[in-house]
Amino acid sequence: MDTAIYRVALLALLAATLVPQVAPDQDEDIPHNEVRNWALKFGVDLWEFGRQFTKMNDIKMRYKDSDVDVVRKDGILLLREMAAEVKNFMDFKMNAVMRIMDSAEQAALSSETDQEPQAQTQIHNAASGNGFYDSRHLNEYESNGRLVEGAREMLLRPMRRFERLPVNLTLSSILVPPGIDVNDGDVQASIAWSSHLDPLFANNMERDPALSWQYFGSSKGFLRRFPGTAWPPDGPKV
Repeated sequence: MDTAIYRVALLALLAATLVPQVAPDQDEDIPHNEVRNWALKFGVDLWEFGRQFTKMNDIKMRYKDSDVDVVRKDGILLLREMAAEVKNFMDFKMNAVMRIMDSAEQAALSSETDQEPQAQTQIHNAASGNGFYDSRHLNEYESNGRLVEGAREMLLRPMRRFERLPVNLTLSSILVPPGIDVNDGDVQASIAWSSHLDPLFANNMERDPALSWQYFGSSKGFLRRFPGTAWPPDGPKV
């Protein structure tokens, strides 16, 4: 502990000794002993602050109670291992985003050239509410038990991985903000072709167990979210 305090104090002391150089107009230098005392006090306070918030003593006691051996690690080697793990973690996330981007571009290009009746049927279904799941109108029922007009039924179950919200792990849902006309032809077409992203969303989730929400934001104004869930998550739907 004394060594650690000394190191912290030395850093503070070095910083303090630079003050006269930064302020050349100062009439007289601060006495060296006074600066040293400041540095030591700062080091002790900083050490105590870290000890309290890291629960260092509690951790030491738990190691003693568990009868485990503490092995000294090379700090540089440990830092390199951590950096490699963070890089791999970020690579997984970046690859998932790149797969979504590539698939979305291919699906968009295909939709521009696909003039078959099946493609037109998909667009019609999107407009009629049968081809996509509107987050604002999921599992809304009338008093007689029938679905409200424009609503769709989606099997949802709460999952801790997704903030304990009820979700569907195979389907995405669409969030359409006010001012976006879902009956617009361009919006319908984008909703139709972006539905092909659902299998990719599911595949990304299987590849990376730590992956959370996945999104596709369309230039037409709507947002596709996977896994599918209602919006707003709590309270009345508006």
